Amino acid sequence: MIFMAIFRNQSIIKDTGFIKCELILLGLILFFLSINFDIFTNYKNCASYFFLYHSGTLLIYIIFLTYVSTGYELGINYKEFEITNILQNKKAIKRISRFILNKKEEETINDSAETLDEKLIINIEKELNKIESFYNNNRNSQYYYGTSKNYKEDEEIDNYKYYSLISSPVKTDCSSKTCLLNKMDSKKDDILRLNKSIKKIHSLFMEITVMYIIVLIFIVFVIIYNSFNENKEIQQNFDGKWRYNCPLDRFNIIMDLIEFFALINLLCKVLKIWNFSYVFKCVKYIGFASMIWFTNGPLVYLISYFTIYKDNSNSFNSFNTTMNGICYFIIYILYTWDKVYYIIKGKGNDPEKYFYSVKRHEECVYHKSCYCNCTNTTINYDIVIKYINFYKYCSKIIDYSNGKLRYIKMENKNQLKFII
Repeated sequence: MIFMAIFRNQSIIKDTGFIKCELILLGLILFFLSINFDIFTNYKNCASYFFLYHSGTLLIYIIFLTYVSTGYELGINYKEFEITNILQNKKAIKRISRFILNKKEEETINDSAETLDEKLIINIEKELNKIESFYNNNRNSQYYYGTSKNYKEDEEIDNYKYYSLISSPVKTDCSSKTCLLNKMDSKKDDILRLNKSIKKIHSLFMEITVMYIIVLIFIVFVIIYNSFNENKEIQQNFDGKWRYNCPLDRFNIIMDLIEFFALINLLCKVLKIWNFSYVFKCVKYIGFASMIWFTNGPLVYLISYFTIYKDNSNSFNSFNTTMNGICYFIIYILYTWDKVYYIIKGKGNDPEKYFYSVKRHEECVYHKSCYCNCTNTTINYDIVIKYINFYKYCSKIIDYSNGKLRYIKMENKNQLKFII
């Protein structure tokens, strides 16, 4: 936490969320404090373990959930992005085609020598024709070199197909997000859909905050209630030693079951955005951490409870402390390694190190080549910066300025005109 606080102005920490980072580390600290209490000695130790363990793990979970859910709402499926991006450039391609056609009519061009612009347009049009034939097999592939009348007819047909495609349930969200990448193609419906995504994110932040507070109140209530109804039951282990049976054990099982199914929900969300672009890279690390957490977290406790809990308290404590300790240490490493590594390397302010944009090693949709370096241009870098700012805008609920905390209402965010 101290390292993160010292370097909180580094972009890799500031953009992904300094407060989120500190809360995750706080949750990990609460967990590691909890394993120092032996639940088989007395109620005080048992209650301390119960409070620290579940408040810490739930805090980690809700922050992970905010990362993944925000990425799901604002990230872009790369395959859909390719299709939508091609279709969004149809009008520009036609304008260039008209320009070259007019130029052909005015000047004499050597038939044996194609210009670079012509080659580029032909390659782009080939890709467009492939997509058009996929959605309408009855129409023959056509190039846009012809008379002005043909241009007008093609424009009407292609506009109809374009809007039919982006209005489909599969492509609607994707098309609304890609308007962030091109201000010229943004439309009122796209802005409204983006506002809807922002509303979902805002509601999610409020819901998980309220949920966490309610869970904390429930945990405290259970601890206080059972302290007044404590039944000091002593049980003999299989090895002959006596131990204290904590009345909170059954609540431990309930909480672990809830956390187990919550992790399944988190994993499902992670898998949905696994190949998304325009999401923070830490989301993928959170995905790996969630897989480790699922197999070595609550599941380990549940298995050990039904196998060795009644027979040997020492084995139960040792097994859970070891397995859970390893599990949460791996979670700590997966979440923090990139921040520590890139800051030490002096690259903590480079967005490429912590944010996924268009995949760098994918085949270029325009040139059908992996070596044209189109995805490494300055324009793409600027889009990444603006997209990150958009993430920060959507995630901000509390604003601190002039020494005062101000709550940002959902209604204010619904007036979004943040088109890049």
